[in-house]
Amino acid sequence: MRRPFASFAARREPVVKHPARIAALAVAATVAGLALTPAAALAKSAISAADWAEAVAAMNSPSYSAYSSTTDAVALSDDAFPEKYDLRDPDGDGNTSDSVVTPVKFQNPWGTCWGFSAIAASETSILSSMQADNMDISDGIDLSERHLTWFAYSSAPESVVGSAQAGEGFHNDTASDNYVYNLGGLAGYATSVFASGIGPVQESDVPYKNEEDIVEVKVVKDGIPFYEILGLSELEGYAKEHTKADGYTLSAYYSETLKDETTEATWKVDDSYYNVSAYELEESHILPECATFDDNGEYSLNQEGVDAIKSELLAGRAVSIVYRAESSYANEPNDLTYFNIDTWSSYTDIPTGANHAVTIVGYDDTYSAENFIAAHRPDHDGAWLVKNSWGSEDSDFPNENDWGIVDEKTGKHTGYFWLSYYDQTICCAESFVYDLDATYLSDEFSIDQYDYLVDDTTLENEYDEKTSSANVFVAEQDQMLRALTCRTVKPNTTVTYEVYLLDDDVKNPTDGKLVATVSANYQYGGFHRAALDEKTYVPMREGQRYSVVTTQHCETDGKYYICASTNQAKLTEERYDALYRKLVQEKSQAFLEKKREAWVEQLEAFGSSREEAEAQAAKELAEYMSSAQWDEDFENIVEPEAKSEADTQLNTYYVAKVNPGESYVATDGSWEDWSTLIDDLAKDHASANNDVVIDNMPIKAYAELKSFASVDELKALAAAIERAKAALASAKISADGSDVHPADTWMTQAAHDALAAAIEEAELTLAEAGADYATTLAADTPDSEAVRQATSILSTDAVKAGTKQAAEDERPAGEQAKDERPASEQAEGGHVGDTAAAAGATPKTGDAGAGAPAAAGLLGIAALLASKRRAKD
Repeated sequence: MRRPFASFAARREPVVKHPARIAALAVAATVAGLALTPAAALAKSAISAADWAEAVAAMNSPSYSAYSSTTDAVALSDDAFPEKYDLRDPDGDGNTSDSVVTPVKFQNPWGTCWGFSAIAASETSILSSMQADNMDISDGIDLSERHLTWFAYSSAPESVVGSAQAGEGFHNDTASDNYVYNLGGLAGYATSVFASGIGPVQESDVPYKNEEDIVEVKVVKDGIPFYEILGLSELEGYAKEHTKADGYTLSAYYSETLKDETTEATWKVDDSYYNVSAYELEESHILPECATFDDNGEYSLNQEGVDAIKSELLAGRAVSIVYRAESSYANEPNDLTYFNIDTWSSYTDIPTGANHAVTIVGYDDTYSAENFIAAHRPDHDGAWLVKNSWGSEDSDFPNENDWGIVDEKTGKHTGYFWLSYYDQTICCAESFVYDLDATYLSDEFSIDQYDYLVDDTTLENEYDEKTSSANVFVAEQDQMLRALTCRTVKPNTTVTYEVYLLDDDVKNPTDGKLVATVSANYQYGGFHRAALDEKTYVPMREGQRYSVVTTQHCETDGKYYICASTNQAKLTEERYDALYRKLVQEKSQAFLEKKREAWVEQLEAFGSSREEAEAQAAKELAEYMSSAQWDEDFENIVEPEAKSEADTQLNTYYVAKVNPGESYVATDGSWEDWSTLIDDLAKDHASANNDVVIDNMPIKAYAELKSFASVDELKALAAAIERAKAALASAKISADGSDVHPADTWMTQAAHDALAAAIEEAELTLAEAGADYATTLAADTPDSEAVRQATSILSTDAVKAGTKQAAEDERPAGEQAKDERPASEQAEGGHVGDTAAAAGATPKTGDAGAGAPAAAGLLGIAALLASKRRAKD
């Protein structure tokens, strides 16, 4: 089961959503459920360069975290923040060789800013961790935005997750696979995907380009670039249609081989990359908002949000945010209201909806308010240094575009800009933490989970009484449970995790054996992973039923919380009809308004005043609306556009698979199956325009895959040890067997010592399984391979070769010599497993030369068993 989660009153707005979906989504104002408390005013005092460098070095050390999730938060006072900080030059010495910021990339030709923002923040976080571990970061890293975007908008494949969860996630029933690349999103989408063990992967594995040989065309109209994807046969006509005389400049970038036929560029990613990860997400931090508003809609800066972003930067983590961008590319200066293209600085002083995701990599308290457009200028200095995804002039990376702050040394556009602390549209700040030591290949670890639904909004329920949530899993393979995860929606939340081993007939997730308990306090909401101590890893055999129970208690408000991911459901026929009627009305109004405005402009051009033009245009519009031409335009233009957008929404939707017996919720210990509750919850939380689907509890269990020896294999080893010990006790020590009675067994001293060593190691191996191995699995239970090898060698060839008998008699059994000695002088027994000797047959003569290979074999198994034990230690 490989499964990847805030209040409906505070929806996150997916960034750069396709126009057909915008109407169905609320504007982002705050991250769901975050309680915000105003803090001190902006810090203006500087600290010395030496103090700054020392503070940064300490914060980038492996043991330091500005806001640790599992330890008490480190409170940073105003004076602890330097006036300026830039992750491109962490120690501030002017040498950028220690930069932990990857090159600016180019999201062309899609609306994938959210993916670029999340990946940029992830790359910086990983590089900072590598640097703190004294790893070489000179080659940098490059993670795949295409992989993230594709699988955020995919459904879980049965080949990976099994039939119970197959199909959960996004469904795109439109004609174009590529449509998903323009749907937009948030950094939280990346959290949902990465927490499920789906990425991130290297750019080289899933590069940001199509899988077919087609042409990408860059078009520049009056200095504004935009992009289209064309097949080769379309290029010639396109070039003729858009000539330089019309103000266009055309340049084409060809792939190595060109196809002759027109084809859509396929950006689809194969399912084989679904559960591949290069790095393991440990946490995401949903930070307090910088912009807050009172009941009257009055804006104020939340210093707590500003300080939280600064703290993350000083800890080496870039921060993904969304804000209101005026256009997708730089426009002419006189067309921009809030963006100063001369200083590359942005400040929006109204609380309009966010539409673009970017990455904060630095800040400057002294950045002058004078740098912003005069008509819209903040009252105070201070701005974030922001990494965009609209390219730069860096020739070392495929991202060429003359956008962003100009570097004083090179004179080239860098792809960065300044964003005022006081911008009223900044929201959804989130950062990522990766565990470099817990990076496993997909065939070495598993994630038991049920939640593959990407979180767009989060169902959040609060309770006064103790309330817990749980997932019940079945181990699909022998495994060692090593970490537990959950998702929280409130800052300062303490989460208690419990693991229970369950019998098949148990009904409730706590009616079993409690085998592990972990508690952690989390400074911020987000995804969290609680690692078990290695000594308390929970071993499980294939088929073991177990539960993970989480109890979330917010220390600030004293409430208990549960949460689950939600997203947009498939439109019902009734919803579709209502949407279509609404779109027809909107597009009719837009079409008619465009007509009216065109007439006004035309009349003004011929000398009419604005008032006269408005009056005349109104008359012409009334006449047009009662004409056959309007009927024709309505039928051929307006209605098709409305139907196309309505059909698109009908064919893009989410599915949640919540089956009985998977998730549970309990208040005061009374458990209810989550699958029986979600239908009513979904009805309660449906919006005016959309129904929603609700997923399982966002609780996961990470485990290392094992192959524990079975009870029968351990019993066989125990029997082999006893037989080998008996053989060792009965055998005489002899160099060649010539001094041993024909009825006795013998072995060389080397074989004796080797067998004794092998028995000792085998006994230690068996002891690791515990005295109760027949009923209880221990964390140190050896794997099947080691036990089988030990059993085989102790039971057969090595012991037989090492315990030879003294004489070989070729006579028939009735004529062979018998041992006439008194019983007290006879050997206690023949060779283990030698049925002829046990029946009283005359033993065969031993071969002294067999002692050496026998000793080598026995010493080999002893070394093997010892090495396996040392490896576990």
